[in-house]
Amino acid sequence: MEKDKRGDSPLKALKQIKEAEEKSNQNIQQAREEITQEIIQEARQEAEEIKNKAMSEAKDKARENRKAIVNKAVEEEKKIKQDAQKQVKGLEKKTGKLKNKAVKNAVDQIKKHLESGEI
Repeated sequence: MEKDKRGDSPLKALKQIKEAEEKSNQNIQQAREEITQEIIQEARQEAEEIKNKAMSEAKDKARENRKAIVNKAVEEEKKIKQDAQKQVKGLEKKTGKLKNKAVKNAVDQIKKHLESGEI
């Protein structure tokens, strides 16, 4: 085989081309791996941000729900107290009438016994 102008043989040139192609392929593979790792890292960060946002929204919603439930319970408690007070007043009125009637009956009975001379 003949040597070219630089004094290198075509086989040596072919070998250098092959080595350059291999190095180029390695560089391409390394770049792909690095880009893949960057994409994976960005996806993880984005997923973490989405998760944090969703958790924050869920916590806010839970606070709103809890507040609404507490407010509703307070309103129901007020209504129950008002109803209970009405019932107590009604019972007091009813028992007041019965008490007055019982006192009158007792007085009448005592009067009756006194008038009859039993006491």
